[in-house]
Amino acid sequence: MKTSAQFAVVAVLTFVTVVVAMGATAGEDQRSNTQLNQIVRTLKDRGKGVKSLFVEVAGDVIVPRGCYSDAYPAETAGKGILPSQDYTYKESITLLLDFENNRVRKHSKDRMFVVKNADFAPLDTLQICDGKQIKVFQPRERNTSAEYTPAEYQPDLYVQRDAYKGLLFSPADYPVFFALGYLVTPGQSPNAKRLRVPLHEDELRYEGDGTVADRQCSIVRSKTSLLSGEMGFDEYWIDTGHDGAVVRWVRYMGGDVATKIDADYRHVDGGWQPAGWTATIFLSDNRKIILATHRLQVTAYRANPELSDDQFDIALAPNTIVRDVEKDKLYKVNGDLSQTEITGMGPRRSQAGQVSPGQVLAIILYVVGTLALAVFVIIRRIRRRQHP
Repeated sequence: MKTSAQFAVVAVLTFVTVVVAMGATAGEDQRSNTQLNQIVRTLKDRGKGVKSLFVEVAGDVIVPRGCYSDAYPAETAGKGILPSQDYTYKESITLLLDFENNRVRKHSKDRMFVVKNADFAPLDTLQICDGKQIKVFQPRERNTSAEYTPAEYQPDLYVQRDAYKGLLFSPADYPVFFALGYLVTPGQSPNAKRLRVPLHEDELRYEGDGTVADRQCSIVRSKTSLLSGEMGFDEYWIDTGHDGAVVRWVRYMGGDVATKIDADYRHVDGGWQPAGWTATIFLSDNRKIILATHRLQVTAYRANPELSDDQFDIALAPNTIVRDVEKDKLYKVNGDLSQTEITGMGPRRSQAGQVSPGQVLAIILYVVGTLALAVFVIIRRIRRRQHP
């Protein structure tokens, strides 16, 4: 049997072991907090002095064989595998952002998949926010093709005020915001009424270091949040040697990768600017299936361009069909630019029966945003207490 002295020695050794372990953990936490603090300061410096931004990107979108059949089985039933083979098309996006007044001009040239014809059709969309109203312009003459003809009363212009403020940007646009140190998280993303995404250090966690394309990076994760019935978090690979450039962003939902972006940067006067990026979007119902891959290169990038009010407005032309989304009313613009309500038509959807990767992402973002608002109090509590 052990003597009381032996028990005392064991107790002392156990106590010392626990204290040493606690000290090591506390030291590691302190180092992590110090590292995170430095990263956050570097990110905040990236956006300093940038009041407005003009960016042009262009590249390819690759849509894998069969992804629409997998995504929309009911709509594509009996039509075989859609698309029947991998499909690549050109995409361009022009962004003009006024961070001081939350004004946006986004012009995108994309393609949509026409289920009826099992083919892709050109989709030209101009989205405007003047700080109050949001306007989405898809003029008939730019969106009529051999693959698709708009219906007689399909709107050219949608006017809305607040309900769809989160639909202007998709994940393929996020590197523009990363370049200014604005991190997107499951709980907050840029929208038409708030372009500057606040950076809260207490909602981030330093996870360690890693390498992307031979660049040494610090890995940071957001706190876990509830989105559309799933727990998710974002992971950022930050190149501190390139002034805090976010070279990789990954969104995890339910333990799977939902979206992944890898970005390249180039050095110019004033620091490191994005040169291009690859955004891979996975199907939400089965994240082993890629919905689309966007491979984009930056063709123009200017900080603080001169701005004018007419850049954030759309001039009406006679015969334009306008839908007021909040009022759920349809109008036709007359020759004197007055508007006459079109009655008896009922609510109509733009591009009915058509889907594009951008539209899919916009719908997802809207659903996510609505749910996040509904459970705001719960999410705030989760953010305060829970880490991934």
